[in-house]
Amino acid sequence: EFRFLTLFLCLYSAGYTEAEYRRIALLIVVGVLGGLVYGLVEFLFHFRTDFQFHSAGILTQSSIYLGISILVNAGLLLDKQPVSRKLTTFLRASLLIQLVALVYMGSRGSMLAISLTFILLAILILQFRTVITWLAGIGLSILAFSVLIQIFPDNIFSKDLTTQYSIDRIKASDSQRIEAWEVAFAKLADGKDLVWGIGPRNYKAIKDMEFVRQNDNLLKLKKYTHAHNLFLTQLIEQGIFGLLAMLYLFSLFLLKIISIWRSGPDHSPGWAWYGGIGGLAIPVIAGMFNTPFYQEHAMLAMLVMGMMFAVAERNSNDTHTLRQKS
Repeated sequence: EFRFLTLFLCLYSAGYTEAEYRRIALLIVVGVLGGLVYGLVEFLFHFRTDFQFHSAGILTQSSIYLGISILVNAGLLLDKQPVSRKLTTFLRASLLIQLVALVYMGSRGSMLAISLTFILLAILILQFRTVITWLAGIGLSILAFSVLIQIFPDNIFSKDLTTQYSIDRIKASDSQRIEAWEVAFAKLADGKDLVWGIGPRNYKAIKDMEFVRQNDNLLKLKKYTHAHNLFLTQLIEQGIFGLLAMLYLFSLFLLKIISIWRSGPDHSPGWAWYGGIGGLAIPVIAGMFNTPFYQEHAMLAMLVMGMMFAVAERNSNDTHTLRQKS
């Protein structure tokens, strides 16, 4: 949407220094921690049935938002610029808390996205010692998560995790996802609205369309507000042109990420690069199985992308200036 692109342009053209962009990234992490506390309070007092952020969409969207923040947090930790010991300790603790919260939210799409992204980072730039450290951190997160469940089975962690991760629940969730895909493919097979789509955020209009009314099997299915796949949703709502525009935008982000990685000394890009990977990889991978590029997680993705582009351009200009002086 244009408002997301506007947010990207605002961050990109703001003219902040890298230190100021770094502060914004740190504020993102702090804000997420505050949001987790607020969401936990709402969950404990039964204002919500799931542990999620107050204003970042439903559980799947909240987990994508959290996943992006995890990559920003990791980038601040892995950045080569020295920081104080207190800040390093805070970033390590906040990363641990966010990883535990992600597992507790239970969105498999976001957990898969985080896992694949960290594997990619390990292949691209991390040394063996760093990989072992990250694996130890993940193991510690799982251990802390398990211990807290045992200590607070009916209090803080009151969610029925046995049911949440049971085979029956996973099968039911996958069944709903497959049904949503079935409706989406039936809409595409109908052959109408392929070029321009049925309108942004108008997916629910499918339930009143003729091809659904004429199909008894589709009438029995539960209808959704999206196709449980960001590309299918984009194609149906905004047509071929909308899908191509999204793919073009994502390709620009991907090319920039590759360019920064290649240009960095010893392939060690800065913190903003990690955030940029999170802004692209987490919504795309998780979005393959659930939510489209909507809501606050899309806004956060564009925000970190804007910072990545801006920091990369500033570093490039600084390098060019130094070369001229020398």
